[in-house]
Amino acid sequence: MLIEGTKIKLMKEIQGFRMLEIGDIFVITSVENNGNIHFKTDYGMGFMNYSEFEKYFEVVIDIKKKEHIWSEWKTETVLGTNKTCKYRTNGKKVEVRIGDFKASATCHDSDEFEFNKGIKLCLARIEVRKAEHKLNLLLDEINNK
Repeated sequence: MLIEGTKIKLMKEIQGFRMLEIGDIFVITSVENNGNIHFKTDYGMGFMNYSEFEKYFEVVIDIKKKEHIWSEWKTETVLGTNKTCKYRTNGKKVEVRIGDFKASATCHDSDEFEFNKGIKLCLARIEVRKAEHKLNLLLDEINNK
């Protein structure tokens, strides 16, 4: 059943409407008693009858993304040092904190999650942030701020 708010996707090219691309998503804004369907998209609004809908569109079924639950914060010694860091993960993302510095690394949807790679990336990002912080402090000192 088509109602206001339903998302529809263009599945077949419509002659004379080159700005529409297959796969474009539209949102139904209203359905009249006579079957006319009003819709909008990022680049405009339009309307069509139900037979046109059946010919060119399909209803988008929202698939819920898997919810990733965060672990508790854990404290570990940083690889190869005596410094400690706090980290947590949700099986898709890792967050690391060392003192006032924090960083995160997210696994791309098409990749397999690798915890150790995420931790190493976070630690490298934190080192970059620390170096940038030191540089900014030095520049402030040089510029008498």
